[in-house]
Amino acid sequence: MISPVSPEQGPPEGLQHGQSAPTELSRFQKRLVYQLIRSQYAHTLVAFNRRDSLHVRTRDEAREQEIVEARTKRVRQNIVNQTAFRWLIEALTVDGNLDTLGENVAMFARSTKTGENIACDLNELRSRFDHLQSRLRQHRPALVGHNVLVDLVNLYRCFIGPLPLSVTDFMSQIHAMFPIIVDTKYLATHGCGDLPSNSSLEFIEAQLRELNEPAIRKPAPLVFCR
Repeated sequence: MISPVSPEQGPPEGLQHGQSAPTELSRFQKRLVYQLIRSQYAHTLVAFNRRDSLHVRTRDEAREQEIVEARTKRVRQNIVNQTAFRWLIEALTVDGNLDTLGENVAMFARSTKTGENIACDLNELRSRFDHLQSRLRQHRPALVGHNVLVDLVNLYRCFIGPLPLSVTDFMSQIHAMFPIIVDTKYLATHGCGDLPSNSSLEFIEAQLRELNEPAIRKPAPLVFCR
């Protein structure tokens, strides 16, 4: 273990009588030790941090491999957790694939009321996801938005990849992933008979509120775990 010299041991080399020795290693001192170990003893020693000191021990390849694997698993799990909404986009696109979820499908086992994690049969949950993916492939959902172009651009940039260089390429790629896109602003302002030219959602809703047809019903939500 590498740690500061206690005052009871007397002043270390370089300190005059009356000067106090440091009570803990600075970040710079720790960095120097790390660099020394990595540059000259990388195959024989390893250093790990403690609050006010550094511990140096003989390198154990098996133990180091376990540490690397645990760290890799933790990073991958963090990536999956941070992916979050990306799974929904993956499911909605034409070539979407939820198979990469694997065991991480368990993160969707949550209470529909509180959102907290709950116990769930993972095989049944996986089966439900497979069934959902099959239905999505057979019956492509419509993507509906109001003045949707900006939303599509942000969605593509955040969840798909870098934006294409031209509007034509963007239109081609976005329609390849989402074949049915409905823009309610476009419907309200282009060739729709008696619909008003005012394109705000509030104004449109007020004008259409009294219409009885077509009947629009909200589907029941999918429940993966009860």
